[in-house]
Amino acid sequence: FWKQVLAQEGIEAQVFESQPGRGVVYARLKGNGEKKALILLHHLDVVPAVKADWSVDPFAGEIKDGYVYGRGAIDCKGVAVVQFMTLALLKRAGAPLTRDIIFLGTADEEVGGRLGAGWFVEQHADLIADAEFLLTEGGNIRIQGEQRSYNVDIAEKAPCWIQLEANGPAGHGSVPLRETAVTRLIRALEKIRNHETHIKVVPAVQ
Repeated sequence: FWKQVLAQEGIEAQVFESQPGRGVVYARLKGNGEKKALILLHHLDVVPAVKADWSVDPFAGEIKDGYVYGRGAIDCKGVAVVQFMTLALLKRAGAPLTRDIIFLGTADEEVGGRLGAGWFVEQHADLIADAEFLLTEGGNIRIQGEQRSYNVDIAEKAPCWIQLEANGPAGHGSVPLRETAVTRLIRALEKIRNHETHIKVVPAVQ
């Protein structure tokens, strides 16, 4: 989709797939090279949507009270559209640019990015090696009067899978024991939640 829309604006785009159907779209609007490139990054994937949980059709892109409602409208389709419009308007206006603007839409953000941004950096780092800054969701530039503030994101979420195993005496739920594998597991999870322990690898909790 993005490749086609960008082409209509006279901007060539490439699609790289980490797996069939897991695409990363890359395009670049050239500047004069005086400064290093700026990346406009968004992710293409969205979280699942169950229609029964929505007051509107999550797949319809319904406009209601001045807002667009739909799966991914905020996370992260809205950001994608704003970034595309930025690129398109700069191109249409023939704005003189001191740096290249890179348009980058990645897959797999919702489950860790290994098949998206992480894969792209590993496989195609040369395409973004000259970049100096990156703008994406969550980072903001706010202007109040003459004061300007920049929100800087120094890290991103990453999944941390932990497997816990608990052992204890067997019994029947109708006559619960005071100490079982379940109670031990609950205590371990409480400690993790309350940051009372630092766990790197936990093969078993006994």
